[in-house]
Amino acid sequence: MGDDMENIFEQQLTKNTVFLNKDIISPHHIPQKLPFRDRQIGEVTQSLASVANNAKPNNFFIYGKTGTGKTSTVRHVLQQLDEFVLKRNLPVKSCYVNCRSHPSKYKVLLKSLRSFTPEKDFLGYSASFVYERLLSYASENNAHLILVLDEIDKIKDVDELMYSLSRGNDELSTGGSITVIGISNNLTFKEKLDPRTKSSLCEREMVFDPYNATELREILQERCERLLKKILLPPGLFH
Repeated sequence: MGDDMENIFEQQLTKNTVFLNKDIISPHHIPQKLPFRDRQIGEVTQSLASVANNAKPNNFFIYGKTGTGKTSTVRHVLQQLDEFVLKRNLPVKSCYVNCRSHPSKYKVLLKSLRSFTPEKDFLGYSASFVYERLLSYASENNAHLILVLDEIDKIKDVDELMYSLSRGNDELSTGGSITVIGISNNLTFKEKLDPRTKSSLCEREMVFDPYNATELREILQERCERLLKKILLPPGLFH
């Protein structure tokens, strides 16, 4: 390759593009503003607010079809919570688990424990050992642990997991707690749970309704204004 040839990555960097910020269309993007979800944000925030007084928040189960903003809303609230507890030095830790990728009690517990103790590796240990270590972490640090279980209906032994976490809070009566925020696209998910699990865990629930046509138009308009260069946006594109 000759010295006069421009580096291919330099070429890519300087190439003209229609995008201002492609991250906006990433499935992992969490918007700073969530239009038409103020009520839902308020309810999730209210449910978790008790940690400010060193008390266990309520478990919260959220249902709704794909694309209704369930995950984005919860992750937005958790971002705000993380900033709040860091500023006030509160013993609160949160963990997000995609249950489609971690579809068993053992995998959920292991993912959670790794999130709270990244310096240690518990792969290969039994589910009961990992569970006990999770409880020990909460107890020793007097910490309130918030587990967000997205697509919770994908967990094969979900009843066993939920019952264990419920019993765990009884063992943590002297300090610390574990709170579950379950997210599911299946509106009938709760009906499949064991009655003991429902009575002990389903403390608060909320259904996310689909966006209507007007709301979708405004959301797409706002996204496109941040995604594409203005010269490519015809006036009144979504009107």
